[in-house]
Amino acid sequence: KIPHDVSLIGFDRFEPINVIEPPLTLVEQPIERMAHTAADLLLQRMRGDDKDFPQRITLNTKMVMRESVRACI
Repeated sequence: KIPHDVSLIGFDRFEPINVIEPPLTLVEQPIERMAHTAADLLLQRMRGDDKDFPQRITLNTKMVMRESVRACI
């Protein structure tokens, strides 16, 4: 049984999210920012600019706690 026997966490919002019971805890990623960053890097590489390659970019995520995770005591 969720969340008593197992906790469940999903990534990002998706279409049927509102019909899942119990409400699903989510890790929300900045998808639009991820797309812009990827496009910028691709264009940079296509121009032949490979400075700072490879590169690690970290974007902030947000945990949206709902009822699919058991509360810690």
